[in-house]
Amino acid sequence: MKKIIITLLILPIFAVILLITIINLADKISPSNYCIEDGDCYEGDKIKINENVTITVNKENCLKYHWSWDEKRNMCKVDYRDIR
Repeated sequence: MKKIIITLLILPIFAVILLITIINLADKISPSNYCIEDGDCYEGDKIKINENVTITVNKENCLKYHWSWDEKRNMCKVDYRDIR
């Protein structure tokens, strides 16, 4: 009886740990990239301008391309219409 109770307590904890691990691994394998999806690019993100040019998001490049820089979040609001 004691083993059944211990098993019923440990099993959900193990299941939650396993689920968290799977979610973290899935995010590392295929991370969401909001920079590409909606233009919210954080400092350090890479943006491919064309086949030959890739820029790193930072304040200097954000302002150079006339995008909007958010100083609080170190984030650039990229307008992809300017790129393509």
